[in-house]
Order: sequence, then structure tokens, then C-alpha cells
Amino acid sequence: MFRLQASTPRWVIVLMDLLISFVALVFAYLIRFDLKADPELIRQEWQVLSKSIGIYFLVKLVVFLSFKIHKGIVRHTSTEDLKRILLATLTCSFIFLGLGILRYYFVDKYFLFPTSVLIIHLWGRYFGFNNEKNN
Repeated sequence: MFRLQASTPRWVIVLMDLLISFVALVFAYLIRFDLKADPELIRQEWQVLSKSIGIYFLVKLVVFLSFKIHKGIVRHTSTEDLKRILLATLTCSFIFLGLGILRYYFVDKYFLFPTSVLIIHLWGRYFGFNNEKNN
């Protein structure tokens, strides 16, 4: 198994956070569409998502850096670190919701991400943190 050291460069932590967030987005889409792999549905969703994915990474990067998610020591993550991650995720969700509304009304009548995907993503993070906290 891949193990991070206390001396792991911060940029590696940031990249891993972005990768985990992207995987969470993919799983949220899979849950949203009931794990169906209909090629036509995938093509339609990709046409909308492909215009949003750059914004997704940019917002996540700015918010994660603003909340200093990468500053904690990997091996000694505290409850405060988990609260910062949850708050950063909540902030990202509200930013995506706001940008989605702007895109819908002023650009092309599509949301940045389906609202259900944002809710699934946020709920999954919240549930995961509560479960981890209780263990």
C-alpha cells in the first residue's frame, strides 16, 4: 500500500486531494444515474460536464489552498482538520451551485453540475466524516 511520509511534499497532498475529489464526483455521477452505462446518456452528460471540469478543478484547488487543507501532517490528522475539509467541501458545493445558477440563466441553460450530484457528493463526505468520527 502507498504510504505518505511526514515529509511528503505539499503539492503531492494537493494533487491527491484533487484526485480524491474527482473520484468522488465520478461516484456521485454513477449513483445519480443508477450505475447505468447507457452510451447515449454518457455522451450527453459528457457534453455538459466537459465544459465544467476545468472550473471544477480550479474551484477545488483555490478552496483547498484557502482552507489550507494540505498543511496538516498526514499521519496526525485531527478532528479540526476534518472540520476544515468538510467546510471546504461545503464551500465548494455552494460555489458550484452559484456558478451553476449563473450558467443556467446567463449562458446555455445547463447547470454546472446536476444539483443531485452535488447533494450526493456532499452527503457522502458528511456521512463519511461522521462515521469516521464515531470509530
